[in-house]
Amino acid sequence: MRPLLLVLATLCLLGAPGCGTNVTTTVRLRDPRDVELRADDRTVLPSGAGVAGAQLASGSIPTGDFSSSAYEVRAEREASGALSLKWVTTLPVKNGERHVLVAPDGAVPLAMDGAALGLPHAAGAPSLAIPECGWLGYWGRGVYSVFAGQPCSTPNVNYRASLVTPWSNVVEVREERIDENIRNLALPSLAVTGLILLGVGDGALATNPLAPAVTWTLVSASVLLAIPLIYLLFRPASHTTVLYAQ
Repeated sequence: MRPLLLVLATLCLLGAPGCGTNVTTTVRLRDPRDVELRADDRTVLPSGAGVAGAQLASGSIPTGDFSSSAYEVRAEREASGALSLKWVTTLPVKNGERHVLVAPDGAVPLAMDGAALGLPHAAGAPSLAIPECGWLGYWGRGVYSVFAGQPCSTPNVNYRASLVTPWSNVVEVREERIDENIRNLALPSLAVTGLILLGVGDGALATNPLAPAVTWTLVSASVLLAIPLIYLLFRPASHTTVLYAQ
């Protein structure tokens, strides 16, 4: 039993994920068609257009010391008003080759906090410019992944663009923060607790040879029961803030 508990404690320490806070922002629009896609001071796709497509960016991605692969990023608008980006490349892409910028219901998902939109000062402008940048990065084992909706302050992006829409078309801007620190710290705490209990068991064994059976039973029950309790009690804390609404 002792080796099993030592292994369990070690796995808890090594397997605990890093602490952090995930922040996402969702801009909800009344009409997904009333959005203009701009890049480098040019209009890629105008607002109000029907089914349309245009090139947003193109170039090559290094794939080795002396090799590279060409790519093209195309913006496409569907009849529903949904706006998406399509990656055209011969590279294997892990999460698909299409990234939705504006959903048919008008939702614009962003992997950034609301500060990137300049709120609340931007609310005084005639239109809202939503930064939209991304890149194709190496994931591992010869596979690549699209990182889209990222802050444009990130260096080495493959495209820099913005979605421009009148403020009258903006229904809401909502920011969500998920704090995973509590659960991530709980697993190492469990491991430390298990090691302390093991030390208590050793002390009891040294002073009373008749005590080990009861001691190991209590130690095993305490450690094993703590694992499901962590996921029931220490849930990631979610905080939602409405930054703008009309």
